[in-house]
Amino acid sequence: MCKMGTYGICPLENKKSKRKKSKEHVLERKKFVEKNKQNMVEDLQRFVQFQTVRGERQDGAPLGREIQKGLDWLQKRAGEMGFDTINYDGYALEISAGNGVQSVGIVGHMDVVAAGNGWSVSPFQGVIQGDRLYGRGSLDDKGPLIACLYAMQYLREQGGIPDGKKIRMIIGTDEEENFEGIRYYAEHAEFPEMSFIPDGSFPVIYGEKGMCDFDLTEDVTCDEKAPVILEELSGGSGRTMVPGEAAACCRVTGGAPEEFQRILKTAMEKNHIPGTVQLSGNRLEIRTEGKTAHSMAPETGRNAIGLLFLALSALGKRLSAWRTVEHYNQFLGMDYLGELAGLACADQESGPLTLNVGVASLAEGRLTWLCNLRYPMDKDADSMAEQIEKQLTNAGFNLRICEHLAPVYINGGPMIDGLLAAYREVTGDVTSPPITISGATYSRFVPNAVAFGPVYPDQEELAHQPDEFISLTQLGEWTEIYICALERLLAIKD
Repeated sequence: MCKMGTYGICPLENKKSKRKKSKEHVLERKKFVEKNKQNMVEDLQRFVQFQTVRGERQDGAPLGREIQKGLDWLQKRAGEMGFDTINYDGYALEISAGNGVQSVGIVGHMDVVAAGNGWSVSPFQGVIQGDRLYGRGSLDDKGPLIACLYAMQYLREQGGIPDGKKIRMIIGTDEEENFEGIRYYAEHAEFPEMSFIPDGSFPVIYGEKGMCDFDLTEDVTCDEKAPVILEELSGGSGRTMVPGEAAACCRVTGGAPEEFQRILKTAMEKNHIPGTVQLSGNRLEIRTEGKTAHSMAPETGRNAIGLLFLALSALGKRLSAWRTVEHYNQFLGMDYLGELAGLACADQESGPLTLNVGVASLAEGRLTWLCNLRYPMDKDADSMAEQIEKQLTNAGFNLRICEHLAPVYINGGPMIDGLLAAYREVTGDVTSPPITISGATYSRFVPNAVAFGPVYPDQEELAHQPDEFISLTQLGEWTEIYICALERLLAIKD
């Protein structure tokens, strides 16, 4: 694979008159942001209040009632602002400005992951504390979408959209699970010639790891002579989140329940596993507490499912499902690099493979784990799929691959140069280089598209975490960056 190129600032005009015009233009952008900041904040607060987690299909709401409510509100708000809109049957929304055939795209998503636990404020109220607006989706992806919407408004008001060109904002509704919304759009419309996706990091993302979602299942072999019977087990809320909680319930049929409780408590203390072991009659309930994180960076979290299996292993053969517990700890355990499963690999540009077990459930004598794996850009998708299947089936799991997205790599060009220059012009940061990520954005489905913002270099990634928030100061700066980016992309010659 080619190494990352060195990208410089796109040259600005050097003539004195044009420098003056550019300076005036910067002031116009800032005045627009300041004038509209309160409206932007209020719009984002309202947007966050829709709990747009994918739900059950209903008439007129293919991805759930809350997503439909959020989509309807956004369409109405865009119409009030004077934009043209097209609703693609509740799967996607297009908001456009301009009258041209050629178009520049902004592609984002309005669905969010479940709030989860650990919040200090209500996750769906848009609570403002100081310069921060808290809420699930405020960063991922509702805040940047509002910034882009107002960037479009600025260009329309200023006559900044050239004749023959158009800006199209395309908003999907199922990015967090299986991309159903953007797939539906692709079946019913053409994508713009070039697009950016405000769902990653600045200064610009030129590559994304490959990603594979798969389910592992195993029939639980029950040792009928064991005195502790595993009856229930669950943990996690989604494969793209490191689970923060997991629990198991056991029935004691022989021996002293208090002794098994003591064994579990001792093991949890020894292994520094936060949680509880409660005894009610002959029933033991074991709960483990981890640390949630996005699965693209599992090293920043602590997997509660892995902690639960580690705790249960203290019972040894006294647990009916001891073989399954032993098997899990042998091939998955607390390992997020895929080493135990024989999948570990890395490249210089995008880093190591990562593996997250996001959900565990026990039903009808069968354990199921929902997993998310992300692998380096230099790996071929087909050969990687073969390796995953070989290693995990040889390990004794039943494997079902649900989704496999090949790596993304765009090596420079006018779009990358233009986006990088826009970021540098507004922020003054001329040293941060283009990057690769472990995340999966819509660039997997949208041709000639790269992720662009909103997270700054060295800024903590709060997507999918408790107390997700954005800085209101940065919301204004995002808007300026996206104005500048759209101007530059609209100016690219055919």
